[in-house]
Amino acid sequence: MLKKILIVLLISITLTSCRNKEQKSNNEVTKSEKNQVVDTVRNIKKNINVSNLNPRSNNIIFRSTFKDNNSEKIFIVSESQEEGYLKQLFFDIYIMDNELKRHISVYDFIKECPVDYTLEYLNNSFEITDLDNDENKEISFLYSMSCKGDISPSKMKLVLIEDNTKYKLRGLRRLKINSSEEIEEYGYGKYEADSFMLNGPEEFLNFSKEKWQKFVLEN
Repeated sequence: MLKKILIVLLISITLTSCRNKEQKSNNEVTKSEKNQVVDTVRNIKKNINVSNLNPRSNNIIFRSTFKDNNSEKIFIVSESQEEGYLKQLFFDIYIMDNELKRHISVYDFIKECPVDYTLEYLNNSFEITDLDNDENKEISFLYSMSCKGDISPSKMKLVLIEDNTKYKLRGLRRLKINSSEEIEEYGYGKYEADSFMLNGPEEFLNFSKEKWQKFVLEN
């Protein structure tokens, strides 16, 4: 009887130890990812105060640094799945000076969807440009989102940011199987420009139109 009790206790201790190790490993991955961003910033400016780097999600999926005529900046894309939201996506630019401050943000989310959903940053869509040659850099990127129970194309958004201003295109992607009739009837592959894009520098709109076409086809 005593032997059986000892065996049960040994199995219980072993399972508890494995669970603790797994939880510790998951926490270390999250911490390591955030530390990589902090290290990136420190490598650019050794004396920077990193205490203000507070991504609203620990799941950082992309980051890049750039300079313009005003300052050094870091661009961070992160995502989360908090209670009440199916998914959230964050795009943040931080200014790196004597301290690190969030400069401007773009945010989107999927909150309620009874069928399949997606919300994702489009890989390789981030670019740094100076289209109007004013030494004030623009950054641009795209992301897509959907809530659908069929094979229709996803929505797509292009964002171009210069300083404090956001310029956007919004529309639908298209699929290889879409017929010309469907494209015309449903507007697949087409976009609408917001008022900032329409009234902004012509170079921004021309660049954005070309960039849209590079990502409009959905796999």
